[in-house]
Amino acid sequence: MGGGKGSIEGHDLFEKPAEVVICDGFTGNVVLKTTEAVAHAILSWLKLELFRNPVRKLGAKLAEGAFKSIRKKTNYEEYGGMPLLGVNGVCIIAHGASSPVAIKNAIRAAAESIKLEINPKISRAVQSYNEKFSAGPINREERFCGSGGEVS
Repeated sequence: MGGGKGSIEGHDLFEKPAEVVICDGFTGNVVLKTTEAVAHAILSWLKLELFRNPVRKLGAKLAEGAFKSIRKKTNYEEYGGMPLLGVNGVCIIAHGASSPVAIKNAIRAAAESIKLEINPKISRAVQSYNEKFSAGPINREERFCGSGGEVS
């Protein structure tokens, strides 16, 4: 473990994305739902504008591959769901409107979590952290970065 960035700002979610963002469930759900709504609105507006005249339609056709790539990256069905951490077992949280494809991928995500031993790795890391820092006061830089890292 290590390499944590500490606190991040909202724009960091998209400009310099972290692989993992930890927050409480309510905050995470609000961020997720807001992001989905904004992405959907922007894509709808873009589609409307691209089909307003023939020149834009041609541009849209030329950029079709880029649009498909972005759609794949942002399609919740591709991921199926995300793990709920902190439970003694594997639990994948899926979208409330999940399609059969999304459910299949959520099951795949659960199987990968088991195969990669995600929970045991997290348990060992937490245990190691607790052992390391239960002895005395915690140095802020060491707490967030490991030994000798910078807090960002």
